[in-house]
Amino acid sequence: MHAISRLANIMNERQQLLAGSPYASTALLSQVRAPRPWGVFASVGPNFRHAIFGRDSIEVAEDVYLYDQELAHDIIITLARLQGTKNDQQTEEEPGKVHHEYRTTHFADQPVPEQSIGIMRKLQTMWGDPQDGTMLYYGTYDATPLYIRLVQKYCAVYGDSILHSTYTDKEGVERTIRHSLHIATKWLVDKLLQRQDHLLAYRRSNPRGIENQVWKDSRTAYIFSDGTLPDHDRQIVSTELQGYVYDALLYAAQIFADKANTYTQLAGQVQQATLQKLWMPHAQFFAQGLGTDQTGQERQIDTLASNGALLLDSALLQDVSSQTNAKYVSGIEKTIMSPDFLTPAGLRCRALRHAKLLAYTDYHGSYAVWPKETLDIARGLLSFGRTASAVTLYKSIMHSFRIAKEFYELFYVDANNKVYYDQAQALAHFSSTTTGQPLPVPEPGQAWSISAAIASSHALAGALAKKFPRQHSIQQALALPNPLRPATLTPTFNQLLVSAQAVLQRRSRQHK
Repeated sequence: MHAISRLANIMNERQQLLAGSPYASTALLSQVRAPRPWGVFASVGPNFRHAIFGRDSIEVAEDVYLYDQELAHDIIITLARLQGTKNDQQTEEEPGKVHHEYRTTHFADQPVPEQSIGIMRKLQTMWGDPQDGTMLYYGTYDATPLYIRLVQKYCAVYGDSILHSTYTDKEGVERTIRHSLHIATKWLVDKLLQRQDHLLAYRRSNPRGIENQVWKDSRTAYIFSDGTLPDHDRQIVSTELQGYVYDALLYAAQIFADKANTYTQLAGQVQQATLQKLWMPHAQFFAQGLGTDQTGQERQIDTLASNGALLLDSALLQDVSSQTNAKYVSGIEKTIMSPDFLTPAGLRCRALRHAKLLAYTDYHGSYAVWPKETLDIARGLLSFGRTASAVTLYKSIMHSFRIAKEFYELFYVDANNKVYYDQAQALAHFSSTTTGQPLPVPEPGQAWSISAAIASSHALAGALAKKFPRQHSIQQALALPNPLRPATLTPTFNQLLVSAQAVLQRRSRQHK
C-alpha cells in the first residue's frame, strides 16, 4: 500500500499543477469535435473544418487518450469504418489501408457550408468521382501503422474490450476492431515485403495524388543536400515511418499469436535496416530518408531534418543495447536542441543551415515550426529521460499559443529566431521571398495543435518521473484491483503505473 499512497500524492500534486494551466482541459477540443461518432475535424479554419483526416485524428487521440476515453474510442471506430476494402488506383484505396482525408456534404444530417463543399469538389477532380456526395482519399502511408499503435496505447489503459467492439465497414459488413487490426497489419506486412530491406516506402499510385504520403506532405518537404528533389515516381523511405512500423509490428505480435514470430522477426529487420541505412555517422543524426536521385540511384536524403528526432517517439531505439542507445539518443538530442533547429516556438522542420536550398519559403522547411511535431519529439526525449530538453520544448509550445492567442497549425520563424505570431506579418515578410505557389496561410484552430497544448500542459505538470517508486512496488500496485486505487485518478493513475514500469524496465535492459 506504500506505493499506492505515494503515487496518490504524486497524482494529487499533478492535479494541482494542472489546475493552474489554461490548456489542461480537453474541453478545448470542443471547437473541433465532429458529431458523434466521427471524432474530430482537422481544424476550425476555412480549409479543414469539415474534413476528417486519418493522421490528424490519430495524433489528437494519442495526445489526449489518457484524459478523454470517449474521443479516443470514437476516433478508433471512425478509422475502422473508413478503412480501405478494395483496390482503387485513383483514390489510392487498398484493403486494410487507413484513409488520409474524408469529406462529405452532410454530417449528422446537417449540410456543411458551401465553401467546404467547394473544396471537396475540387479535390474530387483529382482523387475521386466528382458526382459522388463524399470524398474518401487514401494517400497516406503513416496513418496505418499509427492506427495500430493507437489501439495498443488505448488498450494498455482501458483494456482489450475495444478489440471486440463492432463497426460497419464501407461495404456494409459488420466487423470487429480486431478484424480491422488484422487487415491493417496485412497491408503493412505486404508493403514491407516489397523491399529487400523490409523498410516501408511510399509511392503514389494516382499521378495526381499527394507526392509525399507522410505527415510532411508538401512537394519539397524531402530534399537532398544539393537542393534536388527525390524522384516522386519512385519509392521514398521516410525515417520516422520506420519507428511507427516497428511499434505496430510488436503490437500485432501480441494480439495475433499465430503470427507472433513472423511479426517480431520482421520488426527486428526493420529496426536493423533503419540503423544501418539511415544513420549518418558523420552527422551523428539520422537522414531524412532514402530517395532516388537524378542519376537513378537510391541514396540517403542527407539533409538534417526533424524526421530523425521523431524516432525517439517509438520503441525502435529503446530495444537496443545501452551503449548503442546512448549513441543515437545523444546524437539526436545534441542536434535537435542546437541553434540549427531550436527556436522560441519549438523545432524547425529542417535545419537552418539548409535554409537556402530552396529559393522560397517551404512550409515544411527551415522557417517552419509545427507544434504537433515539437510535441512528438518532446515526448520522445522524455521517454529517454532527457527531461530538461523535453521541458524546454513543452514550454515553447505553450508559450507560442499564449502569445499568438490562437492554435495555429504552424509558426513561421526567421533566421534570427524571430517568431511571427501574427500570421499577417508572417505572410508579409516571407511572401516577399516566395515564388510560384503563394505561401500557405497557417490554419487557425488546428486540432492537433490544440491537443499538443493539452498534452504539453499535462507533461509539464507531470515532470514527476523522479518520484516513481521502485519497480517491485509498481508491480504490486498494478496487481491490486481498481477499487483499491484512488477512484478519481483512474485511468490516469493506472497509466502512470504502466508508464513507470516501462521506464524502469527499459533502464534495467540498458544497464544489462
